[in-house]
Amino acid sequence: AVGTVIKNSYNPSAVGTVIKRRDGPAPRLVTAITCKRHIQLLDIESTQMLGAYGFLANVFKDLEHHRLSVDVLASSEVSVSLTLDKKQSIEQVDAAVEKLSEYSNVTVNQDRAILTLITDVERSSEVLATAFRVFDNRSIKVEMMSQGASKVNISFVLKNDQIDEAITNLHACFFEERCIVAPFPSKKD
Repeated sequence: AVGTVIKNSYNPSAVGTVIKRRDGPAPRLVTAITCKRHIQLLDIESTQMLGAYGFLANVFKDLEHHRLSVDVLASSEVSVSLTLDKKQSIEQVDAAVEKLSEYSNVTVNQDRAILTLITDVERSSEVLATAFRVFDNRSIKVEMMSQGASKVNISFVLKNDQIDEAITNLHACFFEERCIVAPFPSKKD
């Protein structure tokens, strides 16, 4: 198989990165850590009875009407938590919250951040076990969690003031072999 070479145009003599198809599991539990700072977390809880239909459809219809783009979400039958990018206008967000409040209780949490781990789907349980043990050890509160449909990305919503500590400690675990918690034993071990 032919790989793709990514080079740095500012440093063309550098080796670069080769991207190619891999057979078998990833050599690391996590292949990348990303974050997005200064986002808003909306918690939207239906005021209708459990079993009432149309709640989520109404939420997304109202967000679309106000041209708001959702980044990460977690939902149940009567509630949804979602993040909105900092680039969205305050007026649009306020108007959407006002509309959503007609049929739900809405809490807007400012100064949040999304931390995303890119992982091997086959080992996501190990990644989650390690991440939550790190968060517990450092008293980092996870306010929301979501795993993408591809099962490759796992996102956590944290307070902005905890994102650097979370990234530093997770990076140490997944990339530097100096984790603050003991490794979670794999069933393969």
